[in-house]
Amino acid sequence: MELPADFARRYPAELSGGQRQRVSIARALAAEPDVLLCDEITSALDPDTAVAVMEVLRRLRTERDMTVALVSHEIHLVAAYTDTVHLLDAGRVTAYGPTAALLPTA
Repeated sequence: MELPADFARRYPAELSGGQRQRVSIARALAAEPDVLLCDEITSALDPDTAVAVMEVLRRLRTERDMTVALVSHEIHLVAAYTDTVHLLDAGRVTAYGPTAALLPTA
């Protein structure tokens, strides 16, 4: 997860938001899941850190052949880093399909 080994001895309050997200991902991966659920994993992160977290998820998805289910309001990240999308409005699915068809990037 690209974190120094000494992070294992640190308290969460001593880590940045992006570092805490990476630690959370590493903790979840210890269970060797087939599916990783991420709820607003990039919220409250600065743009560069949010992209770095999404890059980690992309790499993990490929390396571990796992499914990543992502809940996010950051449409630009969803458009850039996902293959399939389900769009919701008021808790109901309004559309689903290939990300490129539903969220075309400029």
